[in-house]
Amino acid sequence: MRDEVCDVEHHQIIDILPTRQFEEVAGPLDQQPKVWKERICFGALDMSDTYTAVYSVTSASVRNAIGGPPPPLIGLDYPLSSRTSSRAGSPTTATPGGSSRGDRVVARHDEVVVGQLRTERLVLRRWRPEDRQPFAELNADPTVMEHFPSTLDRLASDALAVAADEAFERRGFGLWAVELVATGAFLGFTGLAVPQFTTHFTPAVEIGWRISRSAWGHGYATEAASAALADGFERVQLEEIVSFTARSNVRSQAVMQRLGMARDPDDDFDHPRLAEGHPLRPHVLYRIDAPTWRARRMGAIRPEHAQPT
Repeated sequence: MRDEVCDVEHHQIIDILPTRQFEEVAGPLDQQPKVWKERICFGALDMSDTYTAVYSVTSASVRNAIGGPPPPLIGLDYPLSSRTSSRAGSPTTATPGGSSRGDRVVARHDEVVVGQLRTERLVLRRWRPEDRQPFAELNADPTVMEHFPSTLDRLASDALAVAADEAFERRGFGLWAVELVATGAFLGFTGLAVPQFTTHFTPAVEIGWRISRSAWGHGYATEAASAALADGFERVQLEEIVSFTARSNVRSQAVMQRLGMARDPDDDFDHPRLAEGHPLRPHVLYRIDAPTWRARRMGAIRPEHAQPT
């Protein structure tokens, strides 16, 4: 659902939060007053929960389009997010859909606010407002997004950035913004997420990455993902991490192999959020468990050799 009035050039973001959380406070989206419906944009974001972006109208033309200034939501205080973090050492649980329920996906994290990871050439850090412009450019690049159903517009890109950072507060892990040490340039993201669909290997934690096309061919994806993988097994204490992509995405599969992840063809699956017959529906699944990762780190398992990505 996306109303034409929800145009980022005419609106100012008040907050972005899980749709489920919004509805717990304000009621179902489809039952909101008309002027509020036209201030709400939401959608399923890649590697994220379903999020709702609530906007304040800043353009006179938009105010006229919705019949005047929007009234406040009664009983809904700003900021909308009631973000919570697990206390240090306490368990954090998650299941597909982003809710905290029975099946345990993650164990614990040692800090309420997670800082950053550093490699020889990269910093994996929390997101900043200035990341949103280059991130939007990355997500609008059809070459970068070749193996996704579509590119992302600015609204969806900004929402994904907010969701990625907010995950650190909710789960203790998330998608890191990746910065090049030498120049300070934003390169994209890598990190851990909980898949938001149900299939034979979920619930699970996946590792993923998305790097600007200008930074391809230097090994940044593998370097950043190696650090995120280590963080997942050491600090977060996961037992297994998976990664998946469209069968046609051989570049990402090469990164998975360099990380020491293994594919069993019997694990391959059709992505449930893509229609039958869609060329990207067939997906491959790679896995690595904690003992295998530790053995590889100690040198007991030789790394794969491939071109840098």
